[in-house]
Amino acid sequence: FNELWGQLNPEEKDWLYRQDHSIGNHAGMPWDPPDRLGKDHYNRLHLTELEQQTQSAVDRLQHSLDELVAAPNVDDGAVYALQSQLAAARRHLEGYRAVRADVNSKSGPKRYLGLLDEFGHGAVSIGNPDIANRNAIFVPGTGQDLTRLPFSDTRALAMYIAALTADRSRKPEHVAV
Repeated sequence: FNELWGQLNPEEKDWLYRQDHSIGNHAGMPWDPPDRLGKDHYNRLHLTELEQQTQSAVDRLQHSLDELVAAPNVDDGAVYALQSQLAAARRHLEGYRAVRADVNSKSGPKRYLGLLDEFGHGAVSIGNPDIANRNAIFVPGTGQDLTRLPFSDTRALAMYIAALTADRSRKPEHVAV
């Protein structure tokens, strides 16, 4: 896939993205190639779409809940179901916003968005894994979602700094976490 991707021109890459908005999650796609059209670019586009879709879902669910509660003879089970769906949608939206804040952060090394999906899964790298010759992986605890990304980023940044400190001759662009 990587070899094929490298042979495509920007128009062909964009066309493929329009066919599959999760193409940035594809194994083998470069994180940030010279033309900048890789995982990071396409997953950031997808992030914008996921935020907009999730905000629409929150608005729709809130409207439905408001109408249901205002109606006579309210069905408590239906109210509970809508409240649960609304809470889940808000949590997803909060997670996507946490991802956006993290990858757009201007403090410290650049962050790259390597994976993002509509189920609330994501992967962010500090540094570009494609050019790093020292790569580490921080795996957050079970049950964590994207809303906990700031905590995970702090831990991953500590690993990044420790790797640079351990080998002072290593350039920052040669390390990724």
